[in-house]
Amino acid sequence: MLSRLLGAARDVASAHLFGAGWVWDAFAVAFQVPNLFRKLFGEGALSVSFVPVFAQKAEKEGRDAAARALGNVAALTVVILSAITVVVVAAALLFPVDLFFGADHAGGEAGRQVVEQARQWRLTFQLVALLLPFMIFICLSAVLSGALNVLDRFLTPALGPVFLNLFWIAGATLAAPAVGGSPEGRVFFLSAAIMAGVVFQTVTQVLALRRLGVRFFPSLDRRSDAVRQVARKMAPATFGASIYQVNALLETLIARLMVAGEGAVSALYYASHLMQYAPALVGNALGTALLPTLARQAARGDRAAIAPAVARSAQSALFLVIPASVGLILVREPVVQALFHGGEFSAAAASRTADAVFYYSLGIGTVTLNHVLRAGFYAVGDTKTPVRAGLISLGVGLVASLLLVRTGLRESGLALSSSISSAVALVALAVWFGRAVGRAPLSPILATAWRAAAASVVMWGAVEGARAGLAAWPALAALAPRWRAGVEAGALVAAGAVAYFLSAAALGLNAWPRRPVGRQPVGEVAARPETDAETP
Repeated sequence: MLSRLLGAARDVASAHLFGAGWVWDAFAVAFQVPNLFRKLFGEGALSVSFVPVFAQKAEKEGRDAAARALGNVAALTVVILSAITVVVVAAALLFPVDLFFGADHAGGEAGRQVVEQARQWRLTFQLVALLLPFMIFICLSAVLSGALNVLDRFLTPALGPVFLNLFWIAGATLAAPAVGGSPEGRVFFLSAAIMAGVVFQTVTQVLALRRLGVRFFPSLDRRSDAVRQVARKMAPATFGASIYQVNALLETLIARLMVAGEGAVSALYYASHLMQYAPALVGNALGTALLPTLARQAARGDRAAIAPAVARSAQSALFLVIPASVGLILVREPVVQALFHGGEFSAAAASRTADAVFYYSLGIGTVTLNHVLRAGFYAVGDTKTPVRAGLISLGVGLVASLLLVRTGLRESGLALSSSISSAVALVALAVWFGRAVGRAPLSPILATAWRAAAASVVMWGAVEGARAGLAAWPALAALAPRWRAGVEAGALVAAGAVAYFLSAAALGLNAWPRRPVGRQPVGEVAARPETDAETP
């Protein structure tokens, strides 16, 4: 939660410093590249492939064997990603931007636009070169976090993004005093702060493992069975777990190339970040806590417990993400106004961002459940099924993006295509889940879904009632626009939250039952796993 709050503060600071102009468009495109590799090789492949191997080593051979496996996989991570970094950075720095766009011979008004476009892409490539090493450290950090989670340590991995956001906020706060009014100078300063933050995050993971007695040393031992197992699973896991990020990168590129003017990429950037709070807090948290538990069950041969555990996590997710989706749609405009409007972020940019938030919000539930279902597949070593679902989803998402961006929705059509893509992936994963993992109890899941939906309808009525009351309150109209939006957003969120949880209680919807799924009352959802507390 702290990381998400700081993430919101980070986005607010960035929006006020850069607005939704061409410099932030360039940064958003450039930062998608290391983020994509982070999902592909960190959270998408190495992490999900390594966690079951590390769990098995720790369970059957002890921590020394697990530490050796960690050292081998860490070395593999650094070598592979360093090679990719060198190639991509060289390509980015050597790409002939002026020649490609014809900026060397451009003249007149059309020539001025060509020169400006070349300038924007030149900055994008420069930022790619500066930020790409980010992926080496963030992917290594993801592997280290997976090892810590297997050892029932969740606090230090959770604090990693907190440190990164603090460095980001410091960079955004100090950029203007450090470099003055140059937007390009500010974005380079911010990028350097981000790099410092990810290095610090990785170091904290290493120190946490050493305190637990896991003193690993990077070693490229090609005879290591851990490396062979991870490498065998990496290729399918790469695509299967990262499909959402692949779609996000395609959406960013399509917005940059097919939406006229500037600001489309920035609107999608800020809108997607608002949408991602619920999947990150719920889906990532459940998936992070669930995968090591399922991996240990699979290592002990207790596969029968996997499907019920996934079902309980799905119920927990539905209890939270259904109202989150409905609520964000209802309060999107005052939330965007309160957070971003001001400084360099114009009212028009806020309106475009709020429109994109609406369509992204439709996919909150499906994105979250995808995290949960994939954990079940990975726990039993099935990395191929998520790939099949991902391929179908990616194809549907690409077609939808190319069609919808040409409509009046513009960049909001890309947000809608993202929601469509994640829904397709969820349907495919759900259909294949029983065959690969085992049949999960469906009745409690459906009961949770309809009761959460019914409580969300009550929440909708409460929010609209509160909105009408605020509109008739003279004191609110006297406030400055941003303060007015902040008060409205806070009041609407409070009214909606109270209405939802009271309605959920009246409907018998309990978020954290402690009974097994086969004996729990219909509509109840799973308890969160208990973990040992630790200090960073």
